Amino acid sequence: MNENNQIHVWDLFVRVFHWSLVVFLIFVHIMGVAVSSMRHSENLVRAMFTGKKSLKVS
Repeated sequence: MNENNQIHVWDLFVRVFHWSLVVFLIFVHIMGVAVSSMRHSENLVRAMFTGKKSLKVS
């Protein structure tokens, strides 16, 4: 392998690592929204799209 191929392989590794990290963080965020919605009995996804959240009156 010459130096040019080594740089190309390293560049590919860095890009795949960062892409995997972004996908993992998106997954964690979506799971967090789902768990929070279930725990608090709220529809957070609807609130994100409409900008309105229903409040419970005690």
